[in-house]
Amino acid sequence: MPTVSAAAVSACLKQRAHARCGPTFHTLVFSRGVTSDGRPINPAAVLPSRGKELHATFEYVGMQNGMSWSQVWAVNGQQIVSKPDRWEAGSQGRRTLSLTNSQGLPDGEYHLVLTVGDRVMAEGTVMALVKMVEHRVCSRGNGRPDGLHSTDGAALLVAFLRRAALSGRAH
Repeated sequence: MPTVSAAAVSACLKQRAHARCGPTFHTLVFSRGVTSDGRPINPAAVLPSRGKELHATFEYVGMQNGMSWSQVWAVNGQQIVSKPDRWEAGSQGRRTLSLTNSQGLPDGEYHLVLTVGDRVMAEGTVMALVKMVEHRVCSRGNGRPDGLHSTDGAALLVAFLRRAALSGRAH
């Protein structure tokens, strides 16, 4: 009598669960680069200024080729991309979406919403800042520092992190 491995049983149960529950997107992260197999390089909620690429990488299960899905990108609340499409990436795996601009992407807050049909599957926000965090010592002319002063980029970072903590949506 043939035997079935524990791994095969586990895979079968996962497939059945996803078939009942429908598709799931998870682990949405943002980065400036990805490896050749689509893994994000140094994902973060705050990225350096003026990058030419912004990547959003997520894992998915339970998808079927031909399903309607979409990606909607906004910068500082202004929609810049709305792309409905048909899914052609198989039932499970990793997917990377990218925004590119050879002149450099503008600084600001980037927001991505991923949907399947009319259901939001994942969304996330990332900041690209003019200056990440820079402190400088100022003096009153007597050669002694009078304190640390933050640039606008630092103030923007603090405001973003406070808002993200309050909303619980820092990704």
